Amino acid sequence: MPVALAAQAAESAVTTRVRRFLAPLRFGINIERSDVLMKDWLTDAVLREYASQGVTHIRIYPPSGGRFPLVSQEQFALWLRASRGIIEAGMTVFIDCLDVVDERFMARDEVPDYIRRCARAIAAQGFNPDRIAVGTANEYANGTNRGFEARREECTDILHQALPNHVIVTNGADYGAPATMMDGTLRVDPDKPRLHQWHMYELDAGNLDAIRHWQERLQHWADANRTVTYCGEWGIGPPDNSNGAASDYRLFPDHIRQAAQGMGQQRPTQWTVTEGRWWRLNEAGSARLRPEIAAAISEASSHIAGQRWYKDQNG
Repeated sequence: MPVALAAQAAESAVTTRVRRFLAPLRFGINIERSDVLMKDWLTDAVLREYASQGVTHIRIYPPSGGRFPLVSQEQFALWLRASRGIIEAGMTVFIDCLDVVDERFMARDEVPDYIRRCARAIAAQGFNPDRIAVGTANEYANGTNRGFEARREECTDILHQALPNHVIVTNGADYGAPATMMDGTLRVDPDKPRLHQWHMYELDAGNLDAIRHWQERLQHWADANRTVTYCGEWGIGPPDNSNGAASDYRLFPDHIRQAAQGMGQQRPTQWTVTEGRWWRLNEAGSARLRPEIAAAISEASSHIAGQRWYKDQNG
């Protein structure tokens, strides 16, 4: 039996559940932090429009922890309301409790209690577990997988205890880089319902061969570790926009199409709907997607839906 098929045959029941959660998703978008939500741009009408344009999932998180103060539960309720709106519009939501955090922040005594409060607040909403996945942090900055491991595992276990029927999202150090996820230092437990998320700002985002290269490596790693991966952030690099690529919107539609064709199995989640100027997918002063972006996502989503592997995963 080929290695990949043997690995899938031996996967745990919880890994199968994670795979089922991911199966219907095709192409997603990120909503950057708080401005879009606080300005009330993410209306029910906009969310319904996203769904009609082929967006299947949306990723959100509050500006909490790291360089931001921890949000109160009253403030966190804004992200809970957004989650409900996303689900009611027919999409799936990925929500993290913290923003970008380093090892020193994660070691603080108040972090587990904060995660516990967020988990209880999510549980109290009674969301359909098939439509929302929950993570501890948007990104683990710098540091190492082993440096984050104890507190990261503690917090993901807290989420699982409060949300036993939900998929729990986790990621590696260095801002969720796929390299740190696959370098052998990341703890992977196939008996826990974990979805391994990775982030990438690819200098060759318009190069189909470069994207396929990532898909092949990621799939091999996931199969070998009896787990499931997905792309939580995708965009043109470099991350600091030092060459201006992140504000050159002309090529964004092609980046979206190439991502779907080269690694649709990773359910690419494009960065981002934002009030800022870099990687902006939306119109100015609105959360509506720019027409050329909406058209590209629609094409990308349709492409994924037409693939044999996608049809097989969805019966």
